[in-house]
Amino acid sequence: MDLHRLAPSGVFSASAARASGISGALLKSLVARGQCHPLHRGWYSVQRPTSDTG
Repeated sequence: MDLHRLAPSGVFSASAARASGISGALLKSLVARGQCHPLHRGWYSVQRPTSDTG
């Protein structure tokens, strides 16, 4: 699955994923496989976020 088409900016919402045919279960699976990463409730990144602390 090419999440970059869904998120050309690198970030996408759960509602945009649903509108593109990605179910909640599939989104959870994508997170578990490391294909996307939760940022905040309902928002995901296609790249692993970097820590801004330190």
